[in-house]
Amino acid sequence: MHLELVALLRCPAAHAPSVLVASADEILNRYVTEGMLGCPECYAEYPVRGGITHFSEVTTPDEHARAATFLASATGADPMRLAAQLGLNAGRSVFALIGYDVTTMVAMRDIVPARMLLLDPPQLDATAFPTERLQDAALVAPTGVAIFGNVLPLVAGKFDGIAINSGHASTLLLQQSVEALRNGGRLVADVHAELPAGMRELVRDEHVWVAERESVATAPVGITRRL
Repeated sequence: MHLELVALLRCPAAHAPSVLVASADEILNRYVTEGMLGCPECYAEYPVRGGITHFSEVTTPDEHARAATFLASATGADPMRLAAQLGLNAGRSVFALIGYDVTTMVAMRDIVPARMLLLDPPQLDATAFPTERLQDAALVAPTGVAIFGNVLPLVAGKFDGIAINSGHASTLLLQQSVEALRNGGRLVADVHAELPAGMRELVRDEHVWVAERESVATAPVGITRRL
């Protein structure tokens, strides 16, 4: 996990949103390969092993079933097409891929050097990840890889685009993804998934739909006139 992206992760525990802090045992090019992410609110600790942050250490039967679905549904994605659907761009924008493999993310990074987080990739064994390629990519733009449970560990309102692979597009995960998007941020999901509240559909084909987060009005700020 690149240190710059730690600020975009939140503790998945049931309390007020809390940004995590990193403690590194091994670091290369600002990419934490061994260490810990900690929550200052509830003191939970999430290990980083082989460059992968683990938010879900206890695997439940439901997660075993979901992992099997990941492996069955992780078909090769077209990186160029996915980059266009997300509106991928370089600079300070940040994107997340859920359920896609490392190869897809690296190929997209070769097209546009954007900041990217990869969540729940199908290779569940930490030794399967080409961390050297991710570390090299971090010199161009930060990247990160994480495995999570039932709560998407992303800070609200910070992401410019999120793509969810087939097999992951549950109602709960879709809505959590909406909350993580900025106003105008894009969400790409399986064509059979229901469009979540707060999203406006832009286009769809036989495989996916692409939607944009609608603007959320902020609460009015009171103004007091000084006499």
